[in-house]
Amino acid sequence: MKTLLTISLLLISCSTIDTQDSFSVNKLRQGLLSSDELVIFDQAKNIFYKGSTARIKDLSSIIEVKNMADGHDCLCYADFVLIFSRNGSYAFALGLHPGMDLRWTNSPWLSDGKLDKFSFFLILDWIKDEIKVSKRLDNYEIPERLSKEQ
Repeated sequence: MKTLLTISLLLISCSTIDTQDSFSVNKLRQGLLSSDELVIFDQAKNIFYKGSTARIKDLSSIIEVKNMADGHDCLCYADFVLIFSRNGSYAFALGLHPGMDLRWTNSPWLSDGKLDKFSFFLILDWIKDEIKVSKRLDNYEIPERLSKEQ
C-alpha cells in the first residue's frame, strides 16, 4: 500500500510540470550524476560537511519539481546548500528553502522550483542521512560566484 501511495504521489507531481520544466529537471539530474564532489552547508549551524558522491544518484531520483513557471524566488537564505563540483571546480549549487523551494544556481531556471511536498521531505531526509556520515570541514571557502547567487 505504501509503495502504491508513493507511486501515485510521484505521478501526480510529474504531471503538474510542463515539458520545458521537465527537460530542465532532467538537466539538473544529469548535472548531479556528473558531479564528483559534494559539500553540504548547514546554514543554521554554519557548518560545512564533505559529502559522499556515492549517494548522489539517490538524490537525483527523488527530486520532483511541481512548478517553476510562477517566477517566485524565496527571499530567505536556504536552510541547506549543496555545493557540487566537477574535476575540482565549482559546478553549481542547490539551495533547499523552507517554503519547499529549490534554488539551482548557475542554471537555466529563471526562478526557484517549487518542490512536490513528498519530494521536499525525502530530500531533507537524504541531507540528514548524508550529514550523519560526512566529514566536517573546518576550512572551507564558499566559491565567490555562489556567495552572490544564493
